Amino acid sequence: MKKKSNVLKKREFLSVIKKTYIDCLSIFGYKKGPYLLESKLPLNVDMEFRASKLRNDCAIFYDYQKIMRYCHKYDRKNAICEVVFSIAHEMRHYYQFRQIRAKYPQESKKLIEKWKVGYPLNPTEEEYYKNVAEIDAYTFAYIYLSVRYKVLKCKIGAIPNYYKLLKKCSKENFGEVYPVFKRKYKKYFD
Repeated sequence: MKKKSNVLKKREFLSVIKKTYIDCLSIFGYKKGPYLLESKLPLNVDMEFRASKLRNDCAIFYDYQKIMRYCHKYDRKNAICEVVFSIAHEMRHYYQFRQIRAKYPQESKKLIEKWKVGYPLNPTEEEYYKNVAEIDAYTFAYIYLSVRYKVLKCKIGAIPNYYKLLKKCSKENFGEVYPVFKRKYKKYFD
């Protein structure tokens, strides 16, 4: 008898992405979102937001095969959480992109200026995780998953004590420290 796989079938994967995509657009107050495109991505990337420097075109690229290889170690529920977390994270980058380019942004000029700071060429792991836009996107994804699905995503492989940066961002950018960043959950972040 053939063993059943617990990973998501492509149709379900796309459904999870689309539902999260639409929900995030609603949260941000936008009707139009980035394109969702399947593509082969670089070695350590399974989903990525990209924007044109000259135009307002942008897209979220995902590598379904790579994501499924990664999610294969999880049961179905945790695989869905991984996908929801990833797309929520990338949708927050879309929100940042729109706010940076907005004539009348919803966010403060101070925060937008912080988001504008790019990454150095070939950033180290620490430089990547300490980038303000990344901290904001990870914070949003954790909040989204914990509020919408009552789930805590474990270990993103970030730098030590990353939850402290996320907790600070939660208070500064989202107005409160969400329960997901309380001390009792610290072990899930490191």
